[in-house]
Order: sequence, then structure tokens, then C-alpha cells
Amino acid sequence: MFDRLKKKYWGEEIYSKSVASAKKASVFVWNRDGKLTLNIRSQDFSYVQAPGRNDATVTFEASAINSLLDAIVSARSIIQQTPGKV
Repeated sequence: MFDRLKKKYWGEEIYSKSVASAKKASVFVWNRDGKLTLNIRSQDFSYVQAPGRNDATVTFEASAINSLLDAIVSARSIIQQTPGKV
């Protein structure tokens, strides 16, 4: 059931890579109705909700920045090779 809901709301996961040295963080590429998106998820985040404003900030330690950038570059390569809208 979760897979069906995940596909409906996020689309099909076509790529994921964990970010080393980060607390359960990953970079994902999703294909939803032919539109490709890049998502970064982490357990280490803060969320602010105010009238007309919803902000989420993902925080990475300095030691994880290179791994995060590597994951984003790899995801970019996948996006460029995959037919679809960006």
C-alpha cells in the first residue's frame, strides 16, 4: 500500500544515493508524470511554520558536504540521461 501512495504523491524513484557522514540523509531523483525532481532528505532538519510561510532547513555537518555534493552531481547525471521534463 505504501508503494502505491508513494508513486501517487512522489512518483517513481529512479535514483537514490546515501550521503556519507550524514544522519540518515539521501539524495533522490523522482519521476512523476514525466517530470523529474531532485529531493534531499535528512533526519537533521528544522521546520518553521508561520502565516504564509512554511520553511524547512536541512542541516549538514562540514564533513558531509563533499558527499552531499557528490550525490547531487550523480543525481544530475541521471537527470540528464533520463528522458523527461526537468
